[in-house]
Amino acid sequence: MTLKTLATATTFTLLCLTPAVFAQDLGTAPGVTQLIETNQCQGCNLEGADLSNLNLSNANLSGANLSNANLRGTNLSNANLSGASLSNAVLAEANLYLANLVGADLRGADLSEGTLTGANLENADLTAATLGGATLNYVTFSNASLLTADLSQADLSDANLVGANLSGARLTNASLSNADLSNADLSGADLSGTQMVSANLAEANLTQANLSNANLTGAQLETATLTEANLANTRLDNTVLAGDPIATASDEAADLTLAPQQQPPIRLFNLETANQQPGGSLSFFLGTRLFFNEQGEFGGGSGLQVNTLNVDWGITDSLQVGAAVNLYSDILPNRIVGNPVNLKYLSGALSAKYQVIEAERFNVAILGSAELLNIRTNTTSFLSGIPTDGFLTDNVFAGSVQVPFTYTFNPTLQVHVTPAVSFFPSTSNGAPFYGTVARIGAGLSWQPLERLGFFGDVQVPFGPGGNTVRARDAEIVNRPVWSAGLRYLLNPASSLDIYLTNAFGNTPATNILTLMPGSDQAAVAVSLNFDPDFGQNYAEDFRSGERTPLTPRDTQLVLDGITLTHADTLLPRTLRAQGGFGAGVGGSVATALTHDVQVELWLSDFDQTKENYRIDEVTVGAAAKVRFLDQVQGDPFSFSIKGSFGEQVSAPRGFSMAEGIFQYRPIPELALILNPKAGVIGNDTLIGAGLGINYQIWRGLQVLGEYTPFFTGETGVWSVGLRYFDPGLKLGVDVYGSNAAGRYSFSSIAAQSDPVVGVNVHWLFGGGY
Repeated sequence: MTLKTLATATTFTLLCLTPAVFAQDLGTAPGVTQLIETNQCQGCNLEGADLSNLNLSNANLSGANLSNANLRGTNLSNANLSGASLSNAVLAEANLYLANLVGADLRGADLSEGTLTGANLENADLTAATLGGATLNYVTFSNASLLTADLSQADLSDANLVGANLSGARLTNASLSNADLSNADLSGADLSGTQMVSANLAEANLTQANLSNANLTGAQLETATLTEANLANTRLDNTVLAGDPIATASDEAADLTLAPQQQPPIRLFNLETANQQPGGSLSFFLGTRLFFNEQGEFGGGSGLQVNTLNVDWGITDSLQVGAAVNLYSDILPNRIVGNPVNLKYLSGALSAKYQVIEAERFNVAILGSAELLNIRTNTTSFLSGIPTDGFLTDNVFAGSVQVPFTYTFNPTLQVHVTPAVSFFPSTSNGAPFYGTVARIGAGLSWQPLERLGFFGDVQVPFGPGGNTVRARDAEIVNRPVWSAGLRYLLNPASSLDIYLTNAFGNTPATNILTLMPGSDQAAVAVSLNFDPDFGQNYAEDFRSGERTPLTPRDTQLVLDGITLTHADTLLPRTLRAQGGFGAGVGGSVATALTHDVQVELWLSDFDQTKENYRIDEVTVGAAAKVRFLDQVQGDPFSFSIKGSFGEQVSAPRGFSMAEGIFQYRPIPELALILNPKAGVIGNDTLIGAGLGINYQIWRGLQVLGEYTPFFTGETGVWSVGLRYFDPGLKLGVDVYGSNAAGRYSFSSIAAQSDPVVGVNVHWLFGGGY
């Protein structure tokens, strides 16, 4: 589309988002003149009237019909609105200080960001009303109905909510300190992150309420009903429940459980240890190993990727079971017997490990695994170099037995020795295969800092089989396998591994194998590790004190830009769905594993790129973003890194991208973004640095401007647009113009020939928003 079309679309959007454009003329509503002149209009019909930004302090509007009226920003302090009908009225940012709203009908009304200090809403009906961010301290809500109302981030300190119906209400990150909620119905309410210090909850119904991350220090809960309530990470210092003290601050800290990521490693990058997965815990390790093509004759610029997944579950403190998957689909980096070899390889393993000796400094375990390898090559006999017209498939059964020994010098330093045997067939499709491979491994794990550890390991095979294929004659031979790198804890339950290795496999039997041919190919490997909290009570982060709740503006920035990435991540137990058209057509789903760790899956049909990278088909992909600094929590700026990869559905053409995201907010309304990126597809590598702004010009309405120039000479990518995000609906809409081929991974840095106009929709679910 033309830029003229974009301007027209942008103007239309602004008109739709500006209530004043459609404001009703004051003189057209019956009774308005009387109200303006006398400040009295008892029982008047003012339905749909525009009374915004007027001074109606001390007005008498008792019994008036103000349903659907616009009272945004109006001064109604000390006004009498008792018995008035205000259903679906807009009172956002209105001043209702000491107003009388006894028995008023406020169903569906918008009182967000309003000031109601000292107001009386006894017996009022606020079903489904929006009071997000409102000042409600010392307000009387006794016996009022707040069924499914939105009170997120509202200040209800010292409020009187005796007997109020708050069933299903949303009070995330609200303040209820010193509030009286005795006999209130809070069943099914979302109170996550709420401050309820010294609140009175006597006889309150909290059945199935979400109190995760809430602060109930000193609250009165002795006669409250907490059936099936979620108390994960809830502070209960000096709180009384059923007549007994629950915890003190020191008790709460003692009750925290060390996550598996904080404990000695159950395996190094490529070597099993005698440490065990804690009983009842679960860990995921998702990674990739990139063998770059510069080391060999073949391979795309994106490298030769080996994708890995490990899952470990501690049944008891002495017994763990695990599963592992290893995937490779690419050409091998060098010829074998003079011929190029395409290899498609998928392995899966089930394993069990039992700790037979646990002493103060010395542990011994035994591990066994059963595995299946699916191997497809374009050679007649594994890797003999004899070409065929298609792929030949073989399913291979394998296994291993390992006996790791671990010696602990001190709490930060361990050494490990692991003798093992891997069992493979001696032939595959009539050609020599790996056979039985006995080996001895040794490794070191050292954690000098709370959040930083270093690992290194080496394994030496000594037959009678072998662990790699020789290029000149396809013979099976033995070569050492090694790895070395670091582990950084993002927070107690998640970590990032970065290391170098020449290992090809990651399952217990295949971790002795190298990428063929030979063992000279080295990979840069990254693994994201995560321990889900199923009631183990892991610490949320390494910060001292409570986390700062997100404001509505903070929430806006958990959504990425149009072509640039924002540094903020979703809150735990939340979901973000996004879809749109314009710069490509597609959608994505993202969630947060923990604070500071976010993963995403996407599906998109990219537009044709100007440089013709041949990705203008349906692609699927995944991404992970991890945050190291968070300005909202007190750091000087926010910083994250993000990695993504994708592949066309119809053809084996993949791409990947790595990003760094620096984000600084000099004022709450303005976010400045620096987003360096490097993307790789085939033999093409793009390196650029995105520059962007996100500025809130009105509540929820943002202007986005982004531009990415490239150091490698490609056409720069730009985008400009408007975004509106409604905090109550948790729904956002973009209207934008851009020359990007798409919004996901590599497509966001690939320009197309003509600019387009697009629309995106964002939706947040769950959590503390």
